[in-house]
Amino acid sequence: MKNLSSDVITQFNMGSTQAFSKIYNYYHRQLFFFARRLITDTQEAEDIVAECFIKVWNKRGDFQTLQNVKAFLFIATRNACFNFLKASQSQHSSHKELFYLSDGIDESAVFQQEITAELLQLLYSDIENLPPKRRKIVEMILQGLTDSQIAEQLNITAKTVRNQRANAIQLLREAFLNRATYFLLMIVALINFFRQ
Repeated sequence: MKNLSSDVITQFNMGSTQAFSKIYNYYHRQLFFFARRLITDTQEAEDIVAECFIKVWNKRGDFQTLQNVKAFLFIATRNACFNFLKASQSQHSSHKELFYLSDGIDESAVFQQEITAELLQLLYSDIENLPPKRRKIVEMILQGLTDSQIAEQLNITAKTVRNQRANAIQLLREAFLNRATYFLLMIVALINFFRQ
């Protein structure tokens, strides 16, 4: 998925629905992963994310940067998830939910969930860049389908599914290593810059 251009925030501030769509498409999956890691109810996670996008739209004139929009979305999503957990505590309290409802909310755990959501966003961005056949197979695997189910639906052999999956994993691994190398070089450059 392409990064958002710098003029998106200006258009968004002025009420552009196209700019809002770009922001929604860029952050939606990330926020959904984040919400889904905090609560177990998939539909409720989707509803919470949708409500947070409504809130960001209603406050569109208040944001100076895309980073402000992102921060608002994550904080609003986190708070809405905690509110949902508190409200549903009396109905069903799982060990995971009680962890987040404890007196001292572990901010580092929430931060880790945000990082996980961002990494998943990067992974899905790389998946979208796979060749169409491989991308389709990976998406079906992520939906929980077996090799034989995928083979049957795509009218190919299970061996072809396994081969395509292996090729896709190799491409995703290379994309990850390229990104990791880039970030490592950036960190080294920053360290050298601040040593001067």
